[in-house]
Amino acid sequence: MIGEPTEAFDINDEVFSWKTPPADLDTKAILEISYNKQDWQTILDKGKNYSYTYYNAPKINSITPAYGPVKSPNNETVDILGRNFQCPENDCSNLWVRFGDPEHGIFVKGEKVGEDRIRVQVPKYTKPDVLPVEITFNG
Repeated sequence: MIGEPTEAFDINDEVFSWKTPPADLDTKAILEISYNKQDWQTILDKGKNYSYTYYNAPKINSITPAYGPVKSPNNETVDILGRNFQCPENDCSNLWVRFGDPEHGIFVKGEKVGEDRIRVQVPKYTKPDVLPVEITFNG
């Protein structure tokens, strides 16, 4: 058991959220849910014997080049440099880069080209702007 039971929140018919307790890197945890703290139901990912894997969050240190043309005519790419660029179970098929805010961002498929480097094609954008950039390894 990792930590003490925690209360779920944002519960609806199909989804719920909870806060995970601290654990060591690469710990594979099994999630159990109960409505009465007596009868527990194990929740496992399909085809796996665990529910959740702990990892170090990726950290972007720099993007090069840091600027480019609007509506990139030559399909330019940028390199994102940082640390903790670890794909779950070495599967990078869900590596995505978001340019812009969470609500209106543009998602582009990323490619891990080194332990500390991701390459991505610059998305076409409608106007000159400064955009936040985020990455995800699990979609």
